[in-house]
Amino acid sequence: MRERVVFALLAACAAALLIFALAAFMKDPTSSYDFMVFYKTGTLLRHGLGSQLYHGIVQTDFRQHLFARTSQDVYNHPPFETLIYWALAYLPYPAAYVFWDLLNLIMLGCVLYLLRPFASHFDTDSRLTLTVAFLYPLISILREGQNEIVLLLACAGAFICLKKGREFAAGGLLGAGFFRFQLVLPLLLVFLALKRWRIILGAAATGAALTLLSLAVFGWAVIRDYIELVENLAKAGAFPLLVPAMPNVRGFVDVLLAGRVGPHYLTALAAAGSLALLAWPVLKWRRRRWDPGDKEFNLLFSLSVVACAMTSHYLLIHSLVVLLLPALLILDYTAGAHPKGFGRWRPLLPLNLLFLMTVFLNVEGRNRFGFLFVPILWLAFVISAEVPRARELAGGGERGNF
Repeated sequence: MRERVVFALLAACAAALLIFALAAFMKDPTSSYDFMVFYKTGTLLRHGLGSQLYHGIVQTDFRQHLFARTSQDVYNHPPFETLIYWALAYLPYPAAYVFWDLLNLIMLGCVLYLLRPFASHFDTDSRLTLTVAFLYPLISILREGQNEIVLLLACAGAFICLKKGREFAAGGLLGAGFFRFQLVLPLLLVFLALKRWRIILGAAATGAALTLLSLAVFGWAVIRDYIELVENLAKAGAFPLLVPAMPNVRGFVDVLLAGRVGPHYLTALAAAGSLALLAWPVLKWRRRRWDPGDKEFNLLFSLSVVACAMTSHYLLIHSLVVLLLPALLILDYTAGAHPKGFGRWRPLLPLNLLFLMTVFLNVEGRNRFGFLFVPILWLAFVISAEVPRARELAGGGERGNF
């Protein structure tokens, strides 16, 4: 009863903070730069200008018309993602912003509900750690109107399908996350290296369906414009000013060595680190059998997700919400396998450090979130170290109360 009361108070404080943050953003919803771009793009489509989706001049004119603000921003997401914002564009901007944030919170609730059977050993420490570790990424999502919770929902669904042996369906759900292909493709590369062909076929089927949908709605010219935009961004380094704010290999190398070594060396170091991190879960998987009913499977899937996030070419603070899935799985495992002693603290330490560093770097204000790579890498080591011990976990199934 005492633990339930403590957690209820902590949950109430976290909910109050979220509501306070959301209310503060509502005073000036146009301060949400990302959602302004999304809403503007949906409005373009609503006015029958989908063929000019990636035309900078048209987007600038629409931004001036909608928000009385000018900028040279260009929508750089896949065209099929625009269909979400097409529906939201029928609402006034403040209402669309509130509705999208509420929908994000509902989807987050669905994720937690779906993962409920895999949190049978959760205690107050686990709940508190999970809450604080992902509080800032969640606030960032609500503030900017981002959509990574959709990707989290797809990953959670894919994990549950894999646990049930439905690999094609799992691949299809991962393919639904192609609007964040920089996060999904590394995970698919891991499964490709493991020769899980049904997962790859499922992702390819979803990708083909989304491509055909884009062709039907927008036409080939828009697909060509998007490919050219991605090529231009790749040549320009994809938002170089944001690199120090990326909590991945690329951002960590930049905050440590930028200005000390040449850009080609930075690229080479980031590429080498990314390849090593991708090889890590592959080697772990290959040393063990593919058994979705095993506790090892949960840990290996978690390690794969964390490694793929660290190797993503483009990763910002709000994208870290995807790590909620592996964090939940490792917290549940250690709570059951190590109810006492230092083993229980192994995942709690990096996740709490993630929160403390996020707060410190945010207060510092120098946009150096690349340092968050350290606690994320630490979490990956914790998960990897627990894989050999997973078979020793005694008693009980995986079902329980979240």
